[in-house]
Amino acid sequence: MDFKELTFNPNGGKEVSYVLEKGEHNTDYLVIVFSGFATAKSVPPYKYNYIRTLRQIDCNKLFILDSDGPRGSYYLGEAMSFDFEKSVIELINKIKRELTIANEHVITAGSSKGGSAALYYGLKYNFGSIITGAPQTLIADYVMNIHDNTADYMLGDRTNKDNIQLLNKVIYNALGMNNKATTIKILSSENDTLHNKHTVPFVKLLEQSDHPFNLIVDNDIKNHNEIAIKFPEFLVTNVLELLFGINYNKNNLSVSEGQFILEDTTKFPIQYNSVIEVKIKDKIIDVINFTKIVKFKIKNTFKYPTMVDLFYKVKSEKKDVYTENLGKFLLDERGELVNPNIVHNNKTITFNLNLESNRRLKFAYYIYKNGKIETKIMYQVESKLSFEVKGPGKYFIKYFILLPNKEKLVNQSEIIEIK
Repeated sequence: MDFKELTFNPNGGKEVSYVLEKGEHNTDYLVIVFSGFATAKSVPPYKYNYIRTLRQIDCNKLFILDSDGPRGSYYLGEAMSFDFEKSVIELINKIKRELTIANEHVITAGSSKGGSAALYYGLKYNFGSIITGAPQTLIADYVMNIHDNTADYMLGDRTNKDNIQLLNKVIYNALGMNNKATTIKILSSENDTLHNKHTVPFVKLLEQSDHPFNLIVDNDIKNHNEIAIKFPEFLVTNVLELLFGINYNKNNLSVSEGQFILEDTTKFPIQYNSVIEVKIKDKIIDVINFTKIVKFKIKNTFKYPTMVDLFYKVKSEKKDVYTENLGKFLLDERGELVNPNIVHNNKTITFNLNLESNRRLKFAYYIYKNGKIETKIMYQVESKLSFEVKGPGKYFIKYFILLPNKEKLVNQSEIIEIK
């Protein structure tokens, strides 16, 4: 992913790596994103989270890397010294000053470990809002059971009961710091093994404290790792509501009889409007204004088959507030929508581009299984492909169309699961 990483070096403190992406028009708020654990085999062992997700929204965004310790320290520090926290909050305050952001306009966000940090920093420093997914609220108990190296690093002496108790209480203690103006949005699932121990007791304390919060329990989430799949939409929904009063609902784009159909169920204040933007190679070829529901075709005709990108946008005074990529679509030279399809019968998968063209086109295919290339088929004249599957898995086809002018069109099929 394309981003510019910066480094903050406080006097006498620990170095902090971060990415700052400034809003173009909407500059009153700052969304701070804390990262969860990277996978055990990840190199490097630290990752930024949700950069691509939040690029859909025009606002100031600060992504902070938890590079303290073997796999991070919940943005706290080594041996209960809270030395990394001192550097992190110094960075946050520096960015707030530079962007002239009020404390109540700071939103902390993250899932899992990042969700814990979002809670801790948001509550302790009286920021405006917290958006968290499946946080660990008893940090010591969690790391001692799951991440031995992190536990050793954070606790110093993991037999020290006082340190264990203190680390378990940092989020709970932060809750009592005169911060009832800080709203909390929580995403969890009863299928997450951490839910009953980490979320339920914390929510009960929020209720007892009369602290403003909203808990969404989504049991379509089947385990803790799936929080990262559902959290991006939860994050976008809540940021749009907090910043603009937009009640976002994910768009459903469908295709029928060669035309696109989009029903817009997002509700926004009167100063906003929605459009569909049609692009070819980053060049806008059409803008479609609509309310509620729209049916449309691409108006242009082309010399060769063409790939177009569709974007749903919410605007205010012609300025983008939110941008959602609706997908990439193949059109033939008449401007008609092409509908590739992929089906399976027993152990055979058939992919058909369904592209009719008088041009001399060539086609190449990469067959993917579980995210990895299984087979490469070089350029040929056939626009249809059949192959036998090699065991259960999730398959899709990445296809390449070579045009007579040597330009390449690239896209991929839907995923098909063989059990």
